[in-house]
Amino acid sequence: MKIKKLNTKYTGTFATRIVIALTIVIGVALVIIVSHLVDKSKDCELPKISPSEVGKIDNQTFFVIGHAYGRSGLGGFISPNIIPFLDKHFRTQTAKASLILTGDLLSRPTKEKLQKVKKILLNRFANFYIAPGNHDIFNHNTRDLFFEQFPNTYPYIQNTDNLSLLFLDSSTSPWRININDLPATLAKATSKNVIVFSHNPLHHALTKFTNSQSLLPEDLNLKKQARAIAKKLKGFNAISIAGDGGYRSEIPSTVCKDRAGIRYILNGIGNYEKDEILLIQKGNIYRMALK
Repeated sequence: MKIKKLNTKYTGTFATRIVIALTIVIGVALVIIVSHLVDKSKDCELPKISPSEVGKIDNQTFFVIGHAYGRSGLGGFISPNIIPFLDKHFRTQTAKASLILTGDLLSRPTKEKLQKVKKILLNRFANFYIAPGNHDIFNHNTRDLFFEQFPNTYPYIQNTDNLSLLFLDSSTSPWRININDLPATLAKATSKNVIVFSHNPLHHALTKFTNSQSLLPEDLNLKKQARAIAKKLKGFNAISIAGDGGYRSEIPSTVCKDRAGIRYILNGIGNYEKDEILLIQKGNIYRMALK
């Protein structure tokens, strides 16, 4: 039987098209995979400011301190460096300013210690606000003590003349943010300039600089959560400040990342020479050495 010769012209053309199509599909898939793996955030740096350079302190001045207890083994109270620093440089002025604590006030909270902290803050600042950390509300015992002294419902908005301050709870359920409540809360903002305060950072690029990585749930997709939060903040000039930093000696006290129009800042202290706190004044954010 005579075998017919194949028409290689058409067979070759069809095979080439299959190869090209598969190459395109594989290429697109690789681009998508790589885009999810690569960190697209960019490093940023906050300007430094010394106490002598701080302008007139008024009700639009905010001192921001993350991980306020500093380091374990110091009596379990707020860092012994904080109050002496504020008294030395700003004692006669802080009564007009506000203090924002971004979690972990005390390493081992008790009712007596929390009452003492509250008294100190009330005596020194016009207002104070807290985004609670894992040491504050992670278990039921400390949570009840915390909310007895600081009865806030999260998330909540505090509006000022030029800023809307959004406070989140990322510690009742570690690292998780109640995203569903954000639209209704943000609807109360009177300014398009929003600063979001939380204990755990809202962007995954800052995870490696945090103190409580061990509490990060395996089933939590931080990238997905970050995108969902960013979507809710669309239309605002948003900045995120988290306080779960500074405990480890090998990492900076302040880390800054820019991503998709949002600035993400992680700041905290650990009772080291490198310790910094943040200052918000006239809409600008500065870092200040705690010494």
